[in-house]
Amino acid sequence: MVRWSFVVLSLWMMTTGAFAFTGADRVSAQGFHKRFKLVKNAEGKVIAIRLKSINGKFTLRPYIEQIKNDLLEEQRRWSSKSAQAMESSIDAELIGMGLDPYAKGEDAENAVLMKESLMNLPNVKVEEAFASIQQHGLLNEFEVKINEALLQLDLALVANLDDSRFFYRRNVAYAVVTWALEQAQKRFSEIPVLNLISFVIVKVHDLLIEQKTFHHNMMLHYFQTVPESELGMTKAEVDQAISSIYEYRIEATNFQESNRAAQEWSKYGWNNFYAALRMGNTRERGLSSNSARYTEGKRLNYAFSEFAVEGNRQILNLFSNEHLLSSKPAVAYDFARPDRIKRNRSLMNMGQLGLGFLPVIPGWIKNLVNTFVDSMHVEQRRLEGALVPFFESANNAPMVQAIYRQNINPYVVQ
Repeated sequence: MVRWSFVVLSLWMMTTGAFAFTGADRVSAQGFHKRFKLVKNAEGKVIAIRLKSINGKFTLRPYIEQIKNDLLEEQRRWSSKSAQAMESSIDAELIGMGLDPYAKGEDAENAVLMKESLMNLPNVKVEEAFASIQQHGLLNEFEVKINEALLQLDLALVANLDDSRFFYRRNVAYAVVTWALEQAQKRFSEIPVLNLISFVIVKVHDLLIEQKTFHHNMMLHYFQTVPESELGMTKAEVDQAISSIYEYRIEATNFQESNRAAQEWSKYGWNNFYAALRMGNTRERGLSSNSARYTEGKRLNYAFSEFAVEGNRQILNLFSNEHLLSSKPAVAYDFARPDRIKRNRSLMNMGQLGLGFLPVIPGWIKNLVNTFVDSMHVEQRRLEGALVPFFESANNAPMVQAIYRQNINPYVVQ
């Protein structure tokens, strides 16, 4: 145990520098306690960590309202513009995201289909489509069953220190999604409406689950930068909490990895964290070496660095690329265009939803496009939870708000 502690300390110093407690760390500790509740047993040992902001009954309303409002706002935006002006604007926005609908290559088809979907949005009968799915009552039934599943899933529980297989065993919400999709196939004959309700069902499940990953990445920043004593925990408790975070990420089919987590519970999390940290360090060095494009590099935390990218200050994701077919790091924030990331993600969301209103396109092609578009924002949004405590410790409230706004997940509550 002493030998292992020495190895961990050595790795820490090599990768992050010698630790020093500062006023910023105290602010971070306050943020931790504001968001998370430590659950202790009768002996005073921390056995779980819960998120304070999640309470009450789950409802579909926030997401339904978000996508309806986005669609209606997009339609209002183009109501007084010509088709040519709309096409030019969408072309520019897609190209700005790295998707050129006029390019050649594997990603060109994704850009073309996203363009077709966005161009078709003014033709979508938004109110009529949502009224149709509400009339059939399936979303109400789905909401009831999800609430029943969440009694077991417990979204507020973000770490279970005593159970190395706690998250691995819990897939109850996915069974509800499968049931709801089967019911949708039986109850809806109109393809665009069927596609809409299927999109809502799958997306809501994903957003519910990913809010936990968003807060896990937030917790990793706290655990890396704040002394465990300030968090009200012991070193052993922090070790187990980090292991619980990474245990949550084990795929249901990866029983071998689940066994490894159970066998190495006291160090499993740190092993994964330092592997990721080394990858981030390598990525940062690679960016810094490209002095023609990336300059004035500044590391923010384990997952993000700030660079001047061709003179424009941006926060870059050290773990995720722009998309599946890109080698460039994803942009987490653009200081020159503060609303750029939020706008891009809203467009992606609407583009994915709009694919369901293009019935001439085969389902398998839509699935490929959805997978590609997911690669542009899903993991990126989840990882940005780590930026919240960083900016909070710098007393930068506007940036904290900006990170939450561009997450476009109505179930991520501050």
